[in-house]
Amino acid sequence: MTEKKEERKLKKASKELAPIVKRVPRYAKLIKILSTDAHLSIAQRAGLKSALGYMAMPIDLIPDSVPIVGRLDDILAGFFVTNSILKTLTPERVQQVLSESNLSPEIVQSDQETIKRISKELTKSATHSTTSVAKKFTSAWRQAFSKAVSEFKQEYKK
Repeated sequence: MTEKKEERKLKKASKELAPIVKRVPRYAKLIKILSTDAHLSIAQRAGLKSALGYMAMPIDLIPDSVPIVGRLDDILAGFFVTNSILKTLTPERVQQVLSESNLSPEIVQSDQETIKRISKELTKSATHSTTSVAKKFTSAWRQAFSKAVSEFKQEYKK
């Protein structure tokens, strides 16, 4: 994939993620509300607090300084844990905690679909880019090695 095409893809992803990123404080509030819910197990609450901590840490799996993808892993961590817990709640409780967080089931669903799609697209792109770089590196290494072997053989013949 060309660099320009990659740049366009990242700009598009950034534009699509912008509204979700703006809602991150609401999702953080949702996680905080759920993490103090006495009806959840200790493990569920610990998972939520861990996700909140992960989102707040500047150093994590993908550094936040990496454009778009650096924040995407934080958002994914929060969504993964929150979604798994929301599935265990009654519809009434889900509506209540979402309302307290100024979210709706429709927004959460839409955000989840967008994040899944973008993460798949960027993962494919990153895999392709990494493979391309690895091929270039391997090719350059082979050429350098072949040249060194040829020079060694010429030197050895003398």
